Amino acid sequence: MKRSLSPMTVFCALLCFLSVAACQRSVNAPAPSLRSQLIGKWTMVSAIVNDTDYGVSYTDTTYFTSADYFDFKADSTLSIMATGVAYNGRWEIDSARLYITGTNYLDFPHGFDLPVLDQHNLQIHDTALTTNTITDRKVVLSR
Repeated sequence: MKRSLSPMTVFCALLCFLSVAACQRSVNAPAPSLRSQLIGKWTMVSAIVNDTDYGVSYTDTTYFTSADYFDFKADSTLSIMATGVAYNGRWEIDSARLYITGTNYLDFPHGFDLPVLDQHNLQIHDTALTTNTITDRKVVLSR
């Protein structure tokens, strides 16, 4: 007598195989690069500057409107619109730091760290130290 597999057994086996294959693909997917995460238009929310001069601290916060943005393009060009003024330059990622050049707006030769970067939130941050001053700057963006 010849035995054959029932259609239900074949269906269950196929379903198990597809489930395992789909699971393995998602686990092995590489994390997106910093560069690919930055590309696109980000709306400026605020800029916060914390200064400490000779031990005296103060904070200055600037809030932006929805018309203010950074647009990181895939060809490494950057367009910034801030309070009605357009700035254009270039950007690059090197050793997990963001470098912005040629904008005459937010150029910092030591680059910026990115303490927050996900699908919807971005923070561009730097700290400058001199003999008597510590300046901590942060630009908060969203999309």
